[in-house]
Amino acid sequence: MNCHLAQELILDNSDQRDLHAHLVNCPACAAFAAKQAALDAQLKAVLAPPNLGPGFRAELRRRIRRETPAAWTDSTPGIVQLLSCGAVTIASAVLLPFSSSVVFGAGAVATALSYVVLTVVQSVFEELDDHNEDQIHASLV
Repeated sequence: MNCHLAQELILDNSDQRDLHAHLVNCPACAAFAAKQAALDAQLKAVLAPPNLGPGFRAELRRRIRRETPAAWTDSTPGIVQLLSCGAVTIASAVLLPFSSSVVFGAGAVATALSYVVLTVVQSVFEELDDHNEDQIHASLV
């Protein structure tokens, strides 16, 4: 069982042997389960649960799976970066008074360097986002 499936079962309040075995061997999922149990206890003390029909969770999962993933938005910066570097390199090869091999070589190096910078910036923002989510969850528990 992978961690993603284990966390789905935890959130689903499933009580399965496979889940228990995973939690024994995975400290991260065990901590996740403990946080969810504490959050559930706090919410039950404060809020009355809504009366949901028996097929609600299955229908919700079906609708979520039917939605198209936002993969395009995740890859858009890389695609834009690659296309713009390619366009500038081609324009430079045509317009500048240098040999095309020099321009294409410089363009390839500039493209690679800008891609590395873009990747680093994206990972920093993802880490900040994850850190902010952790702080929000910590404040709820």
